[in-house]
Amino acid sequence: MNELRLMGILNTTPDSFSVRCYNDVPAALEQVKHLLGEGADIIDIGGESTRPGYTPVKVEDELARVIPVVKQIRETMPQAVLSVDTMKPKVAEEALALGVQIINDVSGMADGGMGHLVAESGCKYVYMHGFSTHEKVAKLADSRVLYSNQAHFAQSFMDEIREGIEHVLKQGVAESQLIVDPGFGFSKRGLCNMWLLDTLPQLLEWLGDIPLLVGASRKHFVREITGKNDIVEASVAFAKLAMERGANFFRVHDVAAHKHLI
Repeated sequence: MNELRLMGILNTTPDSFSVRCYNDVPAALEQVKHLLGEGADIIDIGGESTRPGYTPVKVEDELARVIPVVKQIRETMPQAVLSVDTMKPKVAEEALALGVQIINDVSGMADGGMGHLVAESGCKYVYMHGFSTHEKVAKLADSRVLYSNQAHFAQSFMDEIREGIEHVLKQGVAESQLIVDPGFGFSKRGLCNMWLLDTLPQLLEWLGDIPLLVGASRKHFVREITGKNDIVEASVAFAKLAMERGANFFRVHDVAAHKHLI
């Protein structure tokens, strides 16, 4: 079994759905120290919100938000393990040049330039199921319109994620570089997120030694699934359900609460 890891979220975008924006470098450094002090194993830095209805960010704006923060973290905390949450090869390229070890790409390598960059660098790459293979679900008011039952959803999901990972590997990325995110909340309604939770053991059996990352922290459906009103409690309860099903990487806002669970 892969060792459990916590990825603490550092947002540098002003339109994040959930937490404060840390696009001021001194404030960002203080938050990184806080997250590491609470037990984060990885810091995930993002400069573009991917909440529902988000507005795409120009590459120069994302660079301006992310790269100064990465540079200062690397200079002042050289031992920190850093991830950059980006769909843009140019942002990934500059981050990797500064020593970032992980590229977290919610697009599933939709941009053809990302594959060569990741393969050549040897960095870890988070492949996420969501935008590139499943956009039609986001337009539906009810996931049951598309899926007749849980078995139908599980089969469709597994077919899509196999296809997506095959696409990444064809770009020259090694299997040993991969971390897989099933994409909770991305183009999936509440019912689909419940079904996805119970599909994790099947996914893990197919993945073998590839780590599985769950990013459901503070998303609205965790209240519905866990029955808890407090969003932090609901997030931790959801992480527990995912952990019981074999997930071992968790991308979270509230590191201390999740560290206590582990």
